[in-house]
Amino acid sequence: MIYNPKNNTARTTLLTLLVLLLGGIGVAVANINEYSATEAQALIAAHQGNPDFLILDIRTPAEFAQGHIAGAVSIDYYSPQFKSILDRLDRGKTYLVYCRSGNRSKKALKIFDELGFTQIYHLSGGILDWTAKAYKLVPVS
Repeated sequence: MIYNPKNNTARTTLLTLLVLLLGGIGVAVANINEYSATEAQALIAAHQGNPDFLILDIRTPAEFAQGHIAGAVSIDYYSPQFKSILDRLDRGKTYLVYCRSGNRSKKALKIFDELGFTQIYHLSGGILDWTAKAYKLVPVS
């Protein structure tokens, strides 16, 4: 096929081929699900007691100590070891990730994807959305 900029069929075919080729290059892309606080609360309830479901609080240790979702594990996004800590996690597990407002966790989603995680749930409004819905937080014990 010869590319002719005036030929829409050729342009569409070329574009389609390009998308297919580039799309086929990537490795497993994470299945990232954006969840509201209400959806995340239901997700947590549905996975109660499931060892393959983990909640990751990526706020600072001080923020975590002020209160976090029950069962959450603290991994500080600002830590120089953040990526290497994530790299040691089991990619076969399912993770709910959150921060204060959703900004840090949104950035962290790219790292999860780079590292090959396949099942990530993102509390898109962060702990602010969680507390706005009056869902409970627990202090560090």
